[in-house]
Amino acid sequence: MIDVVIGAEHPGTRAGLARIVDGHDDCSVIAGAADGDHVVDACRTGTVDVCVLEFSAPHLDLADVSIRLRRNHGDRRPRLVAVGTVEGIEGLLRAGRDTGVTAFVTTRSISDQLVTAVRFSALGRMFTSSDLTERLIERQCRVDDPGTVGPELSSRQIDLLRGIARGLTNSEIGDELHLSTSTIKAGVSELMHQLGARSRVELATYAVHAGLSDGVNPRRPPTSRVHSRPRR
Repeated sequence: MIDVVIGAEHPGTRAGLARIVDGHDDCSVIAGAADGDHVVDACRTGTVDVCVLEFSAPHLDLADVSIRLRRNHGDRRPRLVAVGTVEGIEGLLRAGRDTGVTAFVTTRSISDQLVTAVRFSALGRMFTSSDLTERLIERQCRVDDPGTVGPELSSRQIDLLRGIARGLTNSEIGDELHLSTSTIKAGVSELMHQLGARSRVELATYAVHAGLSDGVNPRRPPTSRVHSRPRR
């Protein structure tokens, strides 16, 4: 069972998001919150897997919530799903701010893709709703054929892209590749510059389009359900 906290300013929005998530037998909304403080408080039980947050809410700072959850729960922190308009999410990505979000769902895709985003996030995977993915690929991804990577990418850069597509942090990628966090951070910055990406989400989208996401299709949910809290 995936335990979910819903964060949105208005009670009606929280109720609407909760109805969508609770309508599936592998998901359970355990709390609603109107601001970042209450989101963090609701997660203190240590059992929350995913937080679905309306990122445009004035008192829901995604980066602040992410930092506080990481501080409180470390690698077992809840994953964040951001909900908003296409334009709003693109603006957030253009700002280049690390928000700690692993999934983005546009308001027009909530009804059919929010639960998929929750499931991917619970498994530690990154996800973008299909309409946003198409926009990002059109603007940022310039590969001729899916399954190919430009010859300018080194094997280490490909490993970095694979880790980013899995939703890993710089520290987690460093542990897997036996490299320091600062080395990984520098490598990610170089990748962003080289591929013209403004965020980790755009790098993950590039990785998916280039066939580097370990077989995970962002438009198709995992076949197995999450019945217990996944390892992080």
